[in-house]
Amino acid sequence: MMEDWLGRIVDLHTNSGITITGYFVKPKDNIWFTGEMDIVDYRTISQDENDAAFSLNGIKGDSVIQIDSAVFGNVTVDENIAYVNILPFEILIGAKFDPAKILSYSFSLPELDNFFFQNIVSINTCISDLSHSISLKPMVSSMLTESGSDSSVEIYLNRFYQFQDSRNTFTIRSDNRIIVEPNTEFEINEIIQFVACITHFFSFILMEHVNLPSEVHVFFESDSVDYPESTQLLINDNRRYYTQYKKEPAKILFSDIKEYVVPIWANWVQFWNRKKNQPLIKLYSDVISYKSVGSNRYLNICHALEHYSRIYREKEAEKVRKEKGEEYLSLCIRFIDLIRAFNDFFDLKEKEIELISGKLAKKRNYLSHYNYGKSKPATEINHFEEMRIEYDLENFAFRLFMVVVYNELQVPKEIIEIALSRSENTFTSTLEQMFNGPREEEE
Repeated sequence: MMEDWLGRIVDLHTNSGITITGYFVKPKDNIWFTGEMDIVDYRTISQDENDAAFSLNGIKGDSVIQIDSAVFGNVTVDENIAYVNILPFEILIGAKFDPAKILSYSFSLPELDNFFFQNIVSINTCISDLSHSISLKPMVSSMLTESGSDSSVEIYLNRFYQFQDSRNTFTIRSDNRIIVEPNTEFEINEIIQFVACITHFFSFILMEHVNLPSEVHVFFESDSVDYPESTQLLINDNRRYYTQYKKEPAKILFSDIKEYVVPIWANWVQFWNRKKNQPLIKLYSDVISYKSVGSNRYLNICHALEHYSRIYREKEAEKVRKEKGEEYLSLCIRFIDLIRAFNDFFDLKEKEIELISGKLAKKRNYLSHYNYGKSKPATEINHFEEMRIEYDLENFAFRLFMVVVYNELQVPKEIIEIALSRSENTFTSTLEQMFNGPREEEE
């Protein structure tokens, strides 16, 4: 258990060799590291990283500790010592072993239940024992990587069912397991980076937050026995407590993309490894994972779309600016360009594109600055109608966001259309019932 490490004194080191001595604490939900370090070293880290995240690693007995991303919290300076609170995003702890001998590692993602969305198969076997469990062969077995390719890893996606029978209950558990077989040597800290890559991939496909797994099982060659040995790496994901998880249907199911999953995964790896995409990935994750509603959600979506436009469609947006005779490249112009680029999914006329783009930009600008000078008097505001307009704009912006994300991963057009239809069922139908009542055929 990760909690077993609380209060244990340990030395952690940065990649440049700076040492911080302290221990892990858990004041609330998240695990922190509190310790002390030389004041010169603290200033060096602060200056080198420019308040960005940094990595730490250490060894305690037979265990290794890896913090892939951390930032400073409260800092107290006393003469030559800096007493620091460090806020890790992810912490990986496990037994020390030779990474060159790793055969495979695996982890489970419960959130993929929505991805598979299968009916449980019936069992024709009579279970007479009052207490035992049965593990069946995988109900789903697929590869994310192409078999026999030059990839540095081979990745398998399996879904198991386990049936447990006791005196009073009969339960069925699913295990959505990712199995990774490295083809080249790698460092232990690469495990957590690769696990993060996979969880983000499924988060973007489902359009739902996917937590880092709490543990990773590692199998490696043994020097003393003929069969593989295994160990367990514990992962603490502090960011899981920042999310407001709201369970919704997955926008894309495994049955939709099982024939395309290998090329889609390959496109994702390229997208993930491209340096200029890191801010985009952060923005996209904020939209997908943090289920804020109303103003915050709308602002996050618009921010993500605007940043995408700046990175990938600056020239195209500039052409629209010149076409419209505008002095500067406004958000409205960027929306016009984006909607035109992906209008196959919306089928809007040019006047409709300009109208919705203006509304999207105007709403974003108002929520960003709250210019009360342009507001209506309270007596003239129809709050019910204003709420509906805001919901409609957010719904359209999110659908545009989905198209942009899926298009970057080169998801086939017909599958994107299916995903959009599921988004419509999640939001629009509910809104119509909320504001207009049920449709005639539903009465």
